[in-house]
Amino acid sequence: MKTVCLCNSFKFYRDQICLKKLLEEEGFEVLEPYPDEVFWKKRDGDIELRDLSKLSKEKGIINARRVSLRHFEKIDEADCVYVISKRGYVGNSVSMEIGYAYAKGRHIYSTEPIEDWPLAGMVSEVLGPEEFIKRLK
Repeated sequence: MKTVCLCNSFKFYRDQICLKKLLEEEGFEVLEPYPDEVFWKKRDGDIELRDLSKLSKEKGIINARRVSLRHFEKIDEADCVYVISKRGYVGNSVSMEIGYAYAKGRHIYSTEPIEDWPLAGMVSEVLGPEEFIKRLK
C-alpha cells in the first residue's frame, strides 16, 4: 500500500477531506495536515480561522513551528506528496512543505499547475485525482 501525504492550504479543507476519502477508498494510506486548535476551529464540517488578536506573537510562532514540524514528519513517512493547488495557489506553509519534500527526495505531485515557478520546478507531475490514482497503482 502506498502512503500519500497531502499538502494544502486550509482554504481547501473541504477538498482535502474529499480527496482523502477518495484515496483511502482506493487503498492508499493518507497522511494529512489538520487544523491546529490554536489557529482554527471546526464549525459545521468546515473550519474557520480563530480571532488571533489575543494570541501573542511568541505563542503563535511556537505553535506554527510545532504544526510545521509535525507535518514534516508526515512527509518523511510518505512515499510521495500530493499538493492540492487550486488555481495554482499553495500558500506560504505549503511552499515550505514542497521545498522540504523535494530536499528529502519525495516525488511531488500537484492537482493543478503551481503559479510559482521555482515551486513548479519541484513538482514531478501535475495530475488530477483520477490520473494520480492510476499512476500510483
